[in-house]
Amino acid sequence: MKARRIVLLALISGIITTGIFYIVMNQAAPSSSNPTEQTEVVEVVAANTDIAIDQKITDENLNTKEVPKDQVHTESVKEKEEVIGKFASADIKAGEVIMNHRIRTKEEVTDVVSRKITENKRGVSVKVEFDESVSNLTAPGDYVDVMSNVVLDKSIPLIETDLILEKVRVLAVGERMVEKKDGDVEKTYMTVTLELSKEDSVELVHASELGSIHLALYSKVDSVEEKDPEKESGEKQEPDEKEKDNEESEAKIGDEKDTRFVTTPERSIIRKAPQLTAPVLTVVDQGTALLFLNDQETDDDERVWFKVKTNKKKDGWVSSRIVKHEDE
Repeated sequence: MKARRIVLLALISGIITTGIFYIVMNQAAPSSSNPTEQTEVVEVVAANTDIAIDQKITDENLNTKEVPKDQVHTESVKEKEEVIGKFASADIKAGEVIMNHRIRTKEEVTDVVSRKITENKRGVSVKVEFDESVSNLTAPGDYVDVMSNVVLDKSIPLIETDLILEKVRVLAVGERMVEKKDGDVEKTYMTVTLELSKEDSVELVHASELGSIHLALYSKVDSVEEKDPEKESGEKQEPDEKEKDNEESEAKIGDEKDTRFVTTPERSIIRKAPQLTAPVLTVVDQGTALLFLNDQETDDDERVWFKVKTNKKKDGWVSSRIVKHEDE
């Protein structure tokens, strides 16, 4: 009888202890059914696809996702409209939250391009079509030759093609300023930005107004700057026989009493033929000396043209109205 009482008291004590434990645990745990105590989330903008540095951001590159409010970075972008049309300043992976400090405007991108230009050079953009841009395979950092295609007579047809610039550096294609990486989707572009001297800039713009511009792509191996053998070995290299002959002939020309003209305008155009509509050969600065080649022509407007050789050894024609004899 006594044993039964002990067992009964033990059972009652266990039930009471369990009840007290259950009540205490319920009071300590937050109620999940109370919506006011749920974790608050915020919607942020994330990358839907990989975005390369300097790539223009479109709606297709973006999506939104919810993130706990206490985990949201202060630089996180909240609205797509804040970044659409802007450019990535670093590579962004798919799923990564877009940060304001990793985005830049078109004006900031232009500033980046200007920092890529070598001192005393210019960045000049020119319009190119799909086939004219080597089927859109030209990339920033490449080197290209530039050719102009001018239709002289549509009825024949008569077309003149000239190589106007050689081995110039590509700064940008379209709005992309870096070489495409593996996996990047190439977009068709309509402009190419080239690094040119002041004179070559004028020549390219002039040629683009007369006709279409085509590019010839160099090999990556050819684009590497050739090393100076004298600097590499420390020894002076003797010129070959052909170079010696050229040096001797140039010395003779300088010794003779050749007729020379000096340009008078700030910039003077040397053309490939004795007429104003002829393609531009080159553009020279004021005071440039030109060697007269003892040949002259008169055009339909009674304008006299002199055939000359420039200091870059190019033969062309200059109007007599923009030069004077070096002795004057």
